[in-house]
Amino acid sequence: FGLLLITLWVAGNFSPSALNWGFHFFGLLPAWYIVVFAACMLVSAWYIVFGKSDILVLGLIKRWEAKPYLIIGAALALFAVFALLLRQKVPLLGDSYILIGNILNTFDGAHSLELYREPLAMYYFYYITALFHLNAYPEIMNAFLIGELILGTGVIINLYFSLKSFVTDTVARVLSFFLVLTGAYMQLFLGYTEIYAVVLFVISLYLLVVSLWMRGKISFMFIPVAFLLIVATHYLTMLLFPSLLYIAYQEYKQHGFRNILIGSVITSALMFIFLVIVNFDLHRFVPYVTHSPFLSFGQLKDDYQAYTMFSVYHAVDLFNVWVLMGFLALLLLFQVILFEWKTMVSSFPVKFLLISVVPVIIFLSMVKYDLGMATDWDVSAPYFFLITFFAVVLFMHQFEMPKMKIILLCVVVTALQSLSWISVNASEEATVTRTKLLFDERLLPREGLSQNTFHLGGYYSSKENAEAMINAWRVYLERYPSDERILQRRINYLQQNGLMTSQRLNSFVDLWLSTNSSNQDVKSDIILNCLNAGYKALQSQDYDESSRLYRLVLKIDPQNPKLCNNIGVSYNRNNVLDSALTWYNESIRIDSGYLNAYENIGKVYLTRGDKTAALAIYHKMTRLNDQSPVGYENLAKVYFQMGDKKKSTEQLKMAARRGSKQAQSILRSQNISW
Repeated sequence: FGLLLITLWVAGNFSPSALNWGFHFFGLLPAWYIVVFAACMLVSAWYIVFGKSDILVLGLIKRWEAKPYLIIGAALALFAVFALLLRQKVPLLGDSYILIGNILNTFDGAHSLELYREPLAMYYFYYITALFHLNAYPEIMNAFLIGELILGTGVIINLYFSLKSFVTDTVARVLSFFLVLTGAYMQLFLGYTEIYAVVLFVISLYLLVVSLWMRGKISFMFIPVAFLLIVATHYLTMLLFPSLLYIAYQEYKQHGFRNILIGSVITSALMFIFLVIVNFDLHRFVPYVTHSPFLSFGQLKDDYQAYTMFSVYHAVDLFNVWVLMGFLALLLLFQVILFEWKTMVSSFPVKFLLISVVPVIIFLSMVKYDLGMATDWDVSAPYFFLITFFAVVLFMHQFEMPKMKIILLCVVVTALQSLSWISVNASEEATVTRTKLLFDERLLPREGLSQNTFHLGGYYSSKENAEAMINAWRVYLERYPSDERILQRRINYLQQNGLMTSQRLNSFVDLWLSTNSSNQDVKSDIILNCLNAGYKALQSQDYDESSRLYRLVLKIDPQNPKLCNNIGVSYNRNNVLDSALTWYNESIRIDSGYLNAYENIGKVYLTRGDKTAALAIYHKMTRLNDQSPVGYENLAKVYFQMGDKKKSTEQLKMAARRGSKQAQSILRSQNISW
């Protein structure tokens, strides 16, 4: 198995791609990494197999077995060092940016905290963030690191004391303890910006409660309460419900219904108190489901899956996730099945764990990952902790000293595998490179590609790298040019952040025109952004840029005289009169009867002091539409300015007869009838 892993490392090193995402980490790190890691593995393997490693380790365990705080302390010290030195640098895995946005928007009062499927987990990180006043990005990542240091400490303590009931031999228990802690799922506690560290913690707490019950330290009534806690943390933990039923059955056989009934009553009371607190309003706690969570068998059903259940690419994803987080479990299960299959499920602890992991494995083999399995790896990570725990307990169930060398080899292999994964996430450059590498439509559904692009764009935005952000969106829109939702969102973002240029906007306009130009909402949005950006350029006296932006309006809607007239008004307000006249005339070219444009042309002439030209325009307005009072109103104003009160009054009477309230008011004030 170790040689197989080295082979995979080498393959991933020379050809990193989305298809080997579970073991391509050395291809993203400096070249010396794989050399050092391979040397460490070979040297360690040689010493474990041919040296006296077992005697050395056995001596240490015997010396420390009466002082468990030393063992736990050593694990905590190593954990703290790794968490601080190899913390996640960029939140590009899972729904990190959405989670950050949810918390920060809640602090800003934009909305109440979205709970999704993980209410307690969400509240935990929200209040950690509030407690330390880290409610800004990137400072909020420190809140996650603090919260995960607390949770990781809890997991280590829970794990050590849980193993007392599942692994009876002291040496085997200590080895199991360190072995489980080497899994890649420990990345969740290294500043990882997601909620799944809480899920792993409550699963370890559930194991501890069951362990204490097995040893007779606590009553069964605490187990349903613990189970309620893990379900409230994340609804997916309901997968462990069969294990609760199995424990309840064992309790019934030993002590009858009494404790089961008490536990059920306590759990029900806690649920009722919760309902009272939320005023029986559960809509925040029931997520809106837009699609099936499972892969389809025959054909693609929606934009949330890239392949079907029996696709070769589904097999590729499963292979990768098991190499990343389940390699150790597979190795140990292989050993047990090969040599100890007759006795492997003979004890209650093993049966309990088997009933716990079987639904999990089935679910993880069928579930649909919206962001792709590589990015959504964290969904399954807490459950691989449980699977690894099961495999280790099963392997250690009949512990013999020859197994120590196997366990030590497993510790080295798993630790190095996990360290390579953690090293990528601790490197900003490697993380960004890997994120781009995962944009593979064979494994990533359309919606996942959209969300991953959004996350990558968010990263570039935080770095104030507008060009890289825009390029990321452009790559996505070139793949899916008909995704008007993303097109619209990107245009709005550029406008709101002052990043809009005619060149950028023109590329989006071309995409829209080439796909589905019938969408009126997108059309209106693009036009509005063109007008806003053009006006800002105009205010900055960048007349060439404003002209380019305004010309895009004609590209989108070439037969709209009102838009052309409005553009002319913008130039007029900024005293760019020649450009204003050009756009007013463009409006008239489109619609020769558009009176607003004529009126505005007349205003330009008046601004220039050419009253004769203004009169000619306004007389033309009255000929074009004799029933409109507008032309007569303007004629009255011009004649009044010229000192010809008689003609001014005549034009006012004409306007008043055509319903002009203003003209009627003026005439009435002078006691003149019309």
